[in-house]
Amino acid sequence: MEGVPSVLGQDLHSNLVLGLYVLHGWVWQENPSGVFADWNPSLSCVN
Repeated sequence: MEGVPSVLGQDLHSNLVLGLYVLHGWVWQENPSGVFADWNPSLSCVN
Protein backbone atom coordinates (compact mmCIF):
# COMPACT_ATOMS: atom_id res chain seq x y z
CA MET A 1 0.00 0.00 0.00
CA GLU A 2 1.32 3.43 -0.90
CA GLY A 3 1.84 6.13 1.71
CA VAL A 4 0.50 9.66 1.67
CA PRO A 5 2.30 11.85 -0.89
CA SER A 6 4.44 14.62 0.54
CA VAL A 7 6.29 17.74 -0.59
CA LEU A 8 9.43 18.85 1.26
CA GLY A 9 8.43 16.66 4.21
CA GLN A 10 4.86 18.02 4.42
CA ASP A 11 2.09 15.43 3.96
CA LEU A 12 -0.54 16.32 1.37
CA HIS A 13 -4.27 16.01 2.10
CA SER A 14 -6.77 14.24 -0.14
CA ASN A 15 -9.45 16.52 -1.59
CA LEU A 16 -12.27 14.18 -2.62
CA VAL A 17 -14.25 16.91 -4.41
CA LEU A 18 -11.36 17.78 -6.72
CA GLY A 19 -9.98 14.24 -6.88
CA LEU A 20 -6.41 15.25 -6.04
CA TYR A 21 -4.03 15.91 -3.18
CA VAL A 22 -3.59 19.43 -1.80
CA LEU A 23 -1.35 21.35 0.60
CA HIS A 24 -2.49 24.59 2.19
CA GLY A 25 0.09 27.33 2.60
CA TRP A 26 -0.62 30.43 4.70
CA VAL A 27 1.79 32.81 3.01
CA TRP A 28 -0.06 36.16 3.16
CA GLN A 29 -1.80 35.70 6.51
CA GLU A 30 -0.01 34.50 9.67
CA ASN A 31 -1.45 31.28 11.10
CA PRO A 32 -0.70 30.42 14.76
CA SER A 33 -1.33 26.75 13.90
CA GLY A 34 1.51 26.78 11.36
CA VAL A 35 2.21 27.68 7.75
CA PHE A 36 0.84 24.37 6.39
CA ALA A 37 -2.19 23.96 8.70
CA ASP A 38 -5.54 23.40 6.98
CA TRP A 39 -7.43 25.97 9.09
CA ASN A 40 -6.51 29.34 10.61
CA PRO A 41 -8.16 29.92 14.01
CA SER A 42 -7.43 33.67 13.71
CA LEU A 43 -9.80 34.09 10.74
CA SER A 44 -13.56 33.90 10.42
CA CYS A 45 -16.00 33.93 7.52
CA VAL A 46 -18.53 35.84 9.61
CA ASN A 47 -18.85 39.53 8.69
